[in-house]
Amino acid sequence: MTPCMAKAREQIVSEGYRFEMDKSGDWWWLVVRRKGNALTTVHRLLFTYGEETSTSIVIKPEGKDLGSKPWKKPPATLKFEVPTDYRLVVRDPQQGKLVYEAKSGLATGN
Repeated sequence: MTPCMAKAREQIVSEGYRFEMDKSGDWWWLVVRRKGNALTTVHRLLFTYGEETSTSIVIKPEGKDLGSKPWKKPPATLKFEVPTDYRLVVRDPQQGKLVYEAKSGLATGN
């Protein structure tokens, strides 16, 4: 990676998202960033689901951010577009449109 690309990459807070259900059935939204070979959870928020269409879903973060670099004020809602089984699109308030490509496809929950 060139030095200018490495510097630009340092400015990006989120490199990926994870969604996890805990033992009590609550859902958590994790914003992760790679540091070397390890993933660091930058933001970790409890959430509920909002409006859903055939190609998108809205989540509503709740409570305190438990990540390593918590937001003072998390977004009230966040819309994820899923145009294909291999692509996730989200519009970040600071970084604009972010497109994530899955290497093996998104789980369908079947």
